[in-house]
Amino acid sequence: MVQHFVAQVQEPHLCRLVSISDAITTKGRTKVHLVWELSVKKIDDHTCEYSNHIYASATDEFLTFIEKNDITFEQARATRQQASDSHNREETKFCQKHRTQISIKELIIICRYPFSDIAS
Repeated sequence: MVQHFVAQVQEPHLCRLVSISDAITTKGRTKVHLVWELSVKKIDDHTCEYSNHIYASATDEFLTFIEKNDITFEQARATRQQASDSHNREETKFCQKHRTQISIKELIIICRYPFSDIAS
């Protein structure tokens, strides 16, 4: 997957990125639409709740691609879900291992907002 994210929303507590991404498969290339949302909610002066969500949807090109390759939408969805689940398991292990080393400031750098903007 080659992602081409562009910021759609850049606010101190919310960053929404969108991409028409290139999906590279054994049967060729196609395009998928992705939305990546990162948000931070202050709980108290020392803690926050960080959310990280990715939403994927089919493009017309993707639907044509799976039809041409005799793949049902359900098969494509199941395969993508397995890949996402595997990625998330690895990412979760990494975040758990390093969670005490990651600050809010580092999480928000993606949207390029000063830490002072999210601290309030």
